[in-house]
Amino acid sequence: MAKTITVSALLSLVLVLLFVHHTSATATNRTDLCPAVAECIEKLDDGQQCDVLPVPPASLIPQISPGPFRLTLLRSGVWSYEDGAYVSLILYRKGRLALLDFPDSPNSNTPTGSMTRLTDAAMQVLNGSIPHRIDMVYSHDHYDHIGAATRFFRFARSTFPRAKILIWGTTETKRAIRESESKRAVVPNIIVYKRGRTLSLGGGLRVRMTIAGGHSGKDLILYIPPYRGQKGIVMHVDVVYPGWVPFTSLGITEDVNAYLGVHEKILRLNFDIFIAGHVLIGTEEDVRRNQAYTRNLLEAGAVGARTASLEDFAKLGFGRVGDPNAREFGNLWFAFIRVVRKAQVDICSRIMIEKWGCRLAGLDVMIESHCFTAVTHTLLSA
Repeated sequence: MAKTITVSALLSLVLVLLFVHHTSATATNRTDLCPAVAECIEKLDDGQQCDVLPVPPASLIPQISPGPFRLTLLRSGVWSYEDGAYVSLILYRKGRLALLDFPDSPNSNTPTGSMTRLTDAAMQVLNGSIPHRIDMVYSHDHYDHIGAATRFFRFARSTFPRAKILIWGTTETKRAIRESESKRAVVPNIIVYKRGRTLSLGGGLRVRMTIAGGHSGKDLILYIPPYRGQKGIVMHVDVVYPGWVPFTSLGITEDVNAYLGVHEKILRLNFDIFIAGHVLIGTEEDVRRNQAYTRNLLEAGAVGARTASLEDFAKLGFGRVGDPNAREFGNLWFAFIRVVRKAQVDICSRIMIEKWGCRLAGLDVMIESHCFTAVTHTLLSA
């Protein structure tokens, strides 16, 4: 192809693709920032990169000590299981054992027996009792949260041969497991449909399963309602990360609108304890905080999409795309990702660091992916 491309032609193409308006972003002066974030903002305004922001003390994950996992009694018959990377639930009442998720983290492996520490945790909960029924519940179809299920199933079958084992999951989870070549999870034999299902263990202890989405298409909200002074517990995985911003790209969500919307579904429930699947055990306040963070993020993404200017693009090297002597000549993806989208993301990131950098851990690490998601969502849904 002849080298006849011009800056204006390529710019026009990119701007049509991105619906960019040519107005300048304005900086906000703040004096109420924590020192690390104030320093970060100052560096950003000088065109430098931020240093890594310190983790707020309340967001630090407690050391798992003395053993490889921690069991915490949350209410009568309900224990949390933490291994430093994952959080799940184990329930037991009068011969009925139930596990909600089967995390397959590096810390869950053990060199003997079942090859998963979940079995050790379950045996501690049983404390010598013999269950006559075991229920295995999958929150969704991602194998980091259910990849130890087959190992646990085999252990349970061999250790408690007379126990009835039931496995709960959605149609989508059943399909994903059937199509998997690894066979690390067992196919559900009880399907949770749109109307939801309830697992009752007796004595007011029950788990209401409702399809809610937010992370994958058909995530379950697992709800243990309050009962006679016992606390309500909600488990919903990979959307809220108590004390932390979400994982990259908002927990790799499949649907930004569903991601935001699931917060409202959770907050309609009466609960005191929130199990997020990762990091810390949370509360209703963590869900509200993540909801506010997400709303601010989408607002900041819209500002970035709307206010990135031609001057911003020029500073990032857009002119090289039209320069036949430059390596970037004619490179549409350079123009799209490293110039236009980067300018938009930078504006969004600065806003979010200023608002949230003192409050949630990991913001500086994840914010570019969050803002990329937010800007893209704005441009594709506006």
